[in-house]
Amino acid sequence: MKRLIIIFMAWIAGVMGYYGITYSTTNLVGNFYINYELSMLVEIPAYIIGMFAVEKIGRRPMLSSGLLLSGIGCLTAGIVPPDMACIKTVSSLIAKLFAACVTATLFSYTSELFPTSSRSAMVGLCSTSGRIGGIIAPIISDWGKNNGQDSIPFFIFATINILVGLLCLLLPETKDTAFPATINEAIAMEKSLTSST
Repeated sequence: MKRLIIIFMAWIAGVMGYYGITYSTTNLVGNFYINYELSMLVEIPAYIIGMFAVEKIGRRPMLSSGLLLSGIGCLTAGIVPPDMACIKTVSSLIAKLFAACVTATLFSYTSELFPTSSRSAMVGLCSTSGRIGGIIAPIISDWGKNNGQDSIPFFIFATINILVGLLCLLLPETKDTAFPATINEAIAMEKSLTSST
């Protein structure tokens, strides 16, 4: 149950960060269209980095560090004053890069966490829970824009990503392990994590 709750939260944070940073980047100083295009452009290296990183460092470290680094990027974008537009934009783009890495990691990692008997249902359920973050993200972003507080959405996304990134350290690593076929094997995977730490 702990695994399901944490991965639910990771999906919500990952999707909220992804869409929230995208929406908030367009609220930054500078050309709306250029900011949006840059926000989309960073996804190309994000998916390439993510693809290699999950194989090199593992799924759990990639998910956790991606959320933490995205949170730090958001925090930096929130702290930097508006007159330092270039630094603010670069910080938000770094946050978006890691948010894209997180969303790419979530699909494969979620499927590896659950037993065969419930794998597709759990991926669907977790993906659906992520849509909560997708619904909330533009509301938070617009609230900040409409109240003249462009930094507040970045602080909210930073807080959520950092907290959930730390929680993800409690999940088991699935790199180079066999997928659990039964619930008992999934529980054994969990126990091997707690006994090795």
